[in-house]
Amino acid sequence: MRIIDDREYLMPPDNEAVKVYDCDLCGGEIFEGDDCFNIDGLIYCEECIDRHFKIIAENPDMEGYLADLEFHDIR
Repeated sequence: MRIIDDREYLMPPDNEAVKVYDCDLCGGEIFEGDDCFNIDGLIYCEECIDRHFKIIAENPDMEGYLADLEFHDIR
């Protein structure tokens, strides 16, 4: 008669997050499953992307863009 050892099956799974990267801007840890961004070989966390790049981003001039489109259509 063969005895099956199923004690390991009854153990709870190890759900501890695995650290994958460090953010190059703030130094924070980025874990497996977290959103991160790679820009020119540098890794950024989602918070730094929101904070840093929204500050330096320029709002597009939609009125000027649409006016240029209308001007080209008139020619």
